[in-house]
Amino acid sequence: MLERMEHFPFNDLTEINVLDLTKIPENHSDNLINWMKFLKAEREEEFEMLARQNPQINQAYAFLRELSADEATRLRNESRLKAKRDEWSRLAGAKQEGVEEGEANIIRRMARNGKTVADIADFAGIPKADVEAMLRST
Repeated sequence: MLERMEHFPFNDLTEINVLDLTKIPENHSDNLINWMKFLKAEREEEFEMLARQNPQINQAYAFLRELSADEATRLRNESRLKAKRDEWSRLAGAKQEGVEEGEANIIRRMARNGKTVADIADFAGIPKADVEAMLRST
């Protein structure tokens, strides 16, 4: 499993838990169950009841109310999030472009040094047709 932006592997301490919000025990109340109820809540009264029981849920509820307070606030927050996502996408695209350019330079240098298309493809781990196309484009 790799981190989404930087593509480094997660360590062996990574744990993924899946919570089925359709199977929340009704007569059970601990921190995890309360968070599940909060995530599933639909009515204001449910949010408020859970917020009174847990300071962290209260903080999340306050943030949720702030985000949905009015249309202007919601649009401002959505705009800020969109700008962040656009920047992440731009950086990821630039990074990928740099990687591809670096690979192309290595392939061209290998060809200039007399390596065959088959050797280059084997070394780079890419199909011969891709190596040939890359060499033709220079």
